[in-house]
Amino acid sequence: MTNEYFKYYKGFFSKTFLYYEEDIIYILSRKLNKNTKYISNTYIIHKEDKSTELVFGENKNMINEYAFQSYKWVILLYLLPNKTIKIIFDV
Repeated sequence: MTNEYFKYYKGFFSKTFLYYEEDIIYILSRKLNKNTKYISNTYIIHKEDKSTELVFGENKNMINEYAFQSYKWVILLYLLPNKTIKIIFDV
């Protein structure tokens, strides 16, 4: 993330939790005509589902609800004009 992103958006998108966060950052960056880059020499250890297990335990209904709500935001952010997205961030 660069300062350019944060000049327009006040932080990360707060309407989602744990799901589709990278997709949302990509969509918002593209709406600002900012490039995203893939850095191939980076090594990341991703502990699959550990945050989900910590927050939701075995509650599959809650997990599915949060994932579904986040996915709806991905679709909306893709379709909405940037001016409307900015209003959502400012609320």
